[in-house]
Amino acid sequence: MVSKLLFVKNGNKSKKEMNILFFKTYMRRGDHLFRVKQYAKHLEEIGCKVDYVLPFPETWSRYKKLLKLTPQKIIRELLALRRSEVIFFTPNVAMLFYIFMAKLLRKRVIIEHINSFVSLSEVIKWYPNLFDFLSYWLADKIIAYSESLKKDLITMHNLNSNKIEVIYPNVDLNKFKPIYNEDVGN
Repeated sequence: MVSKLLFVKNGNKSKKEMNILFFKTYMRRGDHLFRVKQYAKHLEEIGCKVDYVLPFPETWSRYKKLLKLTPQKIIRELLALRRSEVIFFTPNVAMLFYIFMAKLLRKRVIIEHINSFVSLSEVIKWYPNLFDFLSYWLADKIIAYSESLKKDLITMHNLNSNKIEVIYPNVDLNKFKPIYNEDVGN
């Protein structure tokens, strides 16, 4: 399903030469979310080169985050955007800036909306709704985890339904296993 989103328009490059960048996607306990790892694994299996720009560590204070946002760091991040054909984003306060830069560089942008909220302004009161609207409007595709979220995104951000694909959450079978009991229902 993810590969279907990537290869709609790819110019002269083959799938094997395509560079995919996961840009500051969410992490938990220092590791990428299972969903992101599954996307990356699938893309590598079909021959794509996958790279990451890591987000700020969760434990840093807001003040330290701002100190770490140096011109050199921004330049490194922009160079990573330049090297990639497709960039995956998850919602964050700097998303509009980096999506705008990616679009200036003529990159394909996919937003993986894995949050339970529809707009960052729901959890960050000072964040303007306009920034979310523009981010989603500039994106080539948006991945939602349910039909309900898709409808909410369409309503709140006035999006075309063709822009949003629903990919239901996957399950890590190493952590969760079905329990079968023949006595159930008897």
